[in-house]
Amino acid sequence: MKKELLLGNEAIAWGAVLAGVNVVTGYPGTPSSEIVATLADLASDYGFYVEWSVNEKAALEVAAGASYSGARSIVTMKQVGLNVAADPMMTLAYIGVKGGLVIVSADDPGPHSSQNEQDTRAYARMAKLPVLEPSDPEEALRLTVEAFELSEKFSVPVILRPTTRLCHGSGSVSVDREKARSNYSVPRKMSFERDSKWVIFPALSRRRHQGLWDMNQEFQSHFSAPPFLLTNIPEEAGMGAGAGSTAGKGPAPGPGAQLRYELGIVCCGVSRRYVKEVLAAATGVAA
Repeated sequence: MKKELLLGNEAIAWGAVLAGVNVVTGYPGTPSSEIVATLADLASDYGFYVEWSVNEKAALEVAAGASYSGARSIVTMKQVGLNVAADPMMTLAYIGVKGGLVIVSADDPGPHSSQNEQDTRAYARMAKLPVLEPSDPEEALRLTVEAFELSEKFSVPVILRPTTRLCHGSGSVSVDREKARSNYSVPRKMSFERDSKWVIFPALSRRRHQGLWDMNQEFQSHFSAPPFLLTNIPEEAGMGAGAGSTAGKGPAPGPGAQLRYELGIVCCGVSRRYVKEVLAAATGVAA
């Protein structure tokens, strides 16, 4: 395994390869476009299918069809594209998936190249689907792999929400190319089984709706511990909030834990890096 300098989008692409992705679809739009472009360059070496679809809805439907057959699939778009893909996504939450299905919706706070600043997390809340939000390229790779595992564990699509500064920012990323090769050395077993569960009707919708609420309780427990919840806790008392980071080196404090700090900052996504940078500048200690 070696360290490589990658864009966040390239790291997401490599995460998909390390997860053994079989089908890649997407519709181009900044800041997401480099994900499919990178995977297109790798497709012939690893033997997976890639397409630019006619729109985001079609892209998600192709990925969903592949998932029904047990294939691992990823679909990419920018945040306004999720408006187009919302119809199949909302129903997929009820139908479920077989092979892991990851929806990458790249948000554009600012905005830098978009009509609006809509937040993908609002759609996720409405659909009752889990969202993972990486803070740097290394996390982008790791959380992409985790997203496939979660999708298959809970049998629902999982949303990955990078933002512009993550997508187009660069960072040092560990890429295990040997493991990537091994993922494709044995073909994944894929077959479509005729089953009424793949066709959504009101009776099934009612049952699945309650199941989604129950599943969201499981999500809360699952995401309340590493590797999804990282903490930056000072190693020595009195160093100030965030100094002397021990991020990810131990479990997060449990409910009711008695901490000796006056200030805590809750972050998600790339904002975590901004906070760490400010704390490092203020304290002189790398956060």
